[in-house]
Amino acid sequence: MAIKIDKNIHLPTGYGCGDAVEIRQVFQGMEVSDSFFIADDPTKKSQQSNLIYRARRAGIRVSTRKAIENGVDGFRVWRVK
Repeated sequence: MAIKIDKNIHLPTGYGCGDAVEIRQVFQGMEVSDSFFIADDPTKKSQQSNLIYRARRAGIRVSTRKAIENGVDGFRVWRVK
């Protein structure tokens, strides 16, 4: 089986490396008990895990819970420490 290699296909900047600095700044701008809502994105299965990982890398503890807001499924992220 031959695998075709594509060239000049740009990496999307979802919650990957392109937004890491922005995510870190959001967490650092939060005070304990602040939270934000993230809508579920079926194309990003590890979205919740990725946010928790980024928070830990920034030295921040967070807690997440599934939520439905305005009819949209997703999860809410709270800064806890």
